[in-house]
Amino acid sequence: MNQKKVLFIAYNYFPFKEVGATRVNYWSKELPLNSNFKSFVLTSTKINHMADISVDGLEIKRIPTFTKNPFVWSLKIIPAIFNLTRKCRIAVISGGPFSPFFLSYLLRFLGCKVILDFRDPYANNPLHKVNIIKRYLKLFFEALVCLPANKIITVNPYCQELIAANKKKFTIIDNGFDEKTVNSLTPHKTSLNTIGYAGKINPSRNINAFLATMVKSHVYMNFKLIYI
Repeated sequence: MNQKKVLFIAYNYFPFKEVGATRVNYWSKELPLNSNFKSFVLTSTKINHMADISVDGLEIKRIPTFTKNPFVWSLKIIPAIFNLTRKCRIAVISGGPFSPFFLSYLLRFLGCKVILDFRDPYANNPLHKVNIIKRYLKLFFEALVCLPANKIITVNPYCQELIAANKKKFTIIDNGFDEKTVNSLTPHKTSLNTIGYAGKINPSRNINAFLATMVKSHVYMNFKLIYI
């Protein structure tokens, strides 16, 4: 009996460090190790050392992009999708970028179940300041690509409410970590209690209020903050 396959469509993939790439990297590696499914990844990312990601049951096909335009790349991979859907009956499309999400219609037409991994909202993302016309265009695209999807993934209930799609389709999968990497780390010895911050620091993710609270509060006097 042939082992079932899941197709992952990810414009960005290992060794790209953004969250969207690391989520698909983790899922595609762990799926064949913990189930009777194999993983097939379709990506634009160049992987220099395949040994770093070699797992039984994981196949990766790179289709390079010369324009660095995710929408053009999405059109370029359509012939490969026609071929791959003969073996893969479930497809996971990961954003961002969100351009490949329009392929949900083609995949459903070819008989695949489609899962869209948004992580963050596309149209109503509070971090992205856009004019009203562009926001409505993005809302239209978001609602349109979600219609044929069987499942939609995001990272928390707040993001779920911001995405223009049927709420019954949603599954929440938090951003996490690779257990193998964490278990291989040697704990850092310190005499102080330590708070580790692994997120981004920029104007939209300002931690000044937290730092000010640490300075003023006697509770945090014995804490050390480490930015990863």
